[in-house]
Amino acid sequence: MTKKEITYQKILESGLIEFGKYGYKLASTNNIYKTANTSKGTIFTYFKTKADLYYEVFKYYIKRFVERIDKVDLSGMDDVIDKIVHISLWKYEYFKNNQLEYNLFIEALMQPPKEISQKILSHLDMLTKLSLTSFFNEIDMTNISSEYTKQEVINYISLAMEGLKSEILKETITIDDFSEVKEKSIKFIKTLLKGMEK
Repeated sequence: MTKKEITYQKILESGLIEFGKYGYKLASTNNIYKTANTSKGTIFTYFKTKADLYYEVFKYYIKRFVERIDKVDLSGMDDVIDKIVHISLWKYEYFKNNQLEYNLFIEALMQPPKEISQKILSHLDMLTKLSLTSFFNEIDMTNISSEYTKQEVINYISLAMEGLKSEILKETITIDDFSEVKEKSIKFIKTLLKGMEK
């Protein structure tokens, strides 16, 4: 890594600490540059605004999260629901051990900074579609009525998940709520799939 890359990395790590602890509104770029052991001017050389910094921190940690979740071993699991449960438990453990990332992601989902809310929501939308496709592309169509194509099943699940996400995000979610949210989501998907069975 070059000196510039190391500085950039330190700023992102310091940004996670500050945004993860205090949220966007209360986070201080003064604390970020001090923790990163750099100058305030250096931060604004890389990022035009505090919102840009927040977005880059968010993107960096989302990318890291996705890279780690991609390494979760799902071999030997044919049932979609089993995969969802396994991944959900992995996410729970991950976020329990990475509370600052969890805080950042939840704030980005529920109260993204106005200046970058569209960018964040587009990013999250893309990730949701990617995860739905990866889970449900391998869905066993044996018990699904022939009136539905695989793509239709995936589209209906996607729509249902959007509705579920909207319902869940009406309230502040803590890591302690994760188990309840997981159970509600799995029950919802099972009900939806049951309605499309032969």
